[in-house]
This record gives sequence, structure tokens and C-alpha cells, in this order.
Amino acid sequence: MKLTPQIIAPFVVALALAACGADSGQAGDPALGEELYSSKLDPESELFSCAECHSLDGSASRGPTFQGIGERASQRVAGMSAEEYLRESIVDPQAYIVEGFFFRMPAVFGPLLTDEDINNLIAFMLAQ
Repeated sequence: MKLTPQIIAPFVVALALAACGADSGQAGDPALGEELYSSKLDPESELFSCAECHSLDGSASRGPTFQGIGERASQRVAGMSAEEYLRESIVDPQAYIVEGFFFRMPAVFGPLLTDEDINNLIAFMLAQ
């Protein structure tokens, strides 16, 4: 995928909002988040869906399982809530790498998702 200004600009804005702690403040819809988890965000690209790297049943995969992620996420980074940690992990996946995993998640998901999408995905993740 070629990085164009249309891709880079939203990423910069998303990073700035994340750094300021900004979010929409609205609870997401776990059912819509599950659809995002299972779907490729851009079927025309080589980007994966969340499900291709993050299991729901605790099984090993390329990335950490989402099973029990709400509790683990609240303890990953001191001073961060589970929601803040998960939001940062989507918008800036290099900010914290879980022990035992190597960075693989592309940093393009934040710009591809709306705030509503991110809220829905977080609601789904917290329900696991």
C-alpha cells in the first residue's frame, strides 16, 4: 500500500487526539465491533482483519488474544484505563508491545477507522 497524504493526514490527526486523551466519550456497540473484528477494513488492500491475528478463545496467534482483554488491558500501562489502552493500541500500536509478541500490527488502522468504529471495536473487545 502506498502512503499518500490522504492516508497520512488522518493518522497524524488521530495520533494528536490520542496524545491529548481525546475520545468521543460514547460507549460503543459490541455487535458492530464484532463485525469490524471479523471484517477486512479495506478488502482491496492486503490489510488483515483483527480476527486473523487476535483470537477470541485464548489460543496463540500473531497477536495477543482478545479473551479476557478488558482485565489485562486495564493493567498493561500504569495510569491507563482498559479503554484508553485499547484505543492507543489501535491508533498507535507501537506505543506498547505486549511481552512475547513482536510488533506486527500496521499503524494504518487508526486512520481507517472512525471514532465510532473504534468505540464499537473497544466495546466488543471489553466484552470478551
